Amino acid sequence: MEFYEIYGPDVISEEMDDETVIINLESGCYYSLNAAATKIWEAVLSKMAIEASGAVSDVIAVMLEEKLIRKTEFAAVTRGTFVPDMSEGGPVPVIEKHSDIKEMLILDPIHEVEDLGWPNKKI
Repeated sequence: MEFYEIYGPDVISEEMDDETVIINLESGCYYSLNAAATKIWEAVLSKMAIEASGAVSDVIAVMLEEKLIRKTEFAAVTRGTFVPDMSEGGPVPVIEKHSDIKEMLILDPIHEVEDLGWPNKKI
């Protein structure tokens, strides 16, 4: 089992229905998680130990690579263990990366915008 934490203050998330959107303000990319991947994200937020194998391990690897989470030695307060449902035909966790609004997300709103304000980039 492993412990993970949010990478830093530049990573924010919002849950909507059965999915989650995570934004990395530093890279300007955002990520959509299906319901199964949202459970993994919730486990990280809750400081749970995670038993990562199979598709869960793949999602964790993407989160680590994209600097959404980082491995930590242990949680100060462990809230239990996240053990994924590995039953045949069960939901597969999926994380999708999007960079279509990257330029808007990484604009410096003080120095790089027109007089009209954000998100109008200076030319």
